[in-house]
Amino acid sequence: MDTVVAVTIIRDQQTINQLSNFISQTNAKMNYGCGLDGSMHFFKMNKVIQDINFGMNTTGCTYFSFVLNGKSQATNLSVAAKELIASIRK
Repeated sequence: MDTVVAVTIIRDQQTINQLSNFISQTNAKMNYGCGLDGSMHFFKMNKVIQDINFGMNTTGCTYFSFVLNGKSQATNLSVAAKELIASIRK
């Protein structure tokens, strides 16, 4: 069962841009056995424009995953991205 542990709203444009840049970096192969450690939801005009899931706490399972133009995509979640997400969670 999924449990929501925390919800954080980020309004700082620099942080949003950093996250966006991390998500759009190097493509990765999705490992469906990894599971998820969290999700992000990007809004514009009070509507969700992109849902992003991520894994970051298991070796070999560090990635962002999302659907773009109807296709599942995955990109690498870098050490810097992990550090940023961890700092936001505090």
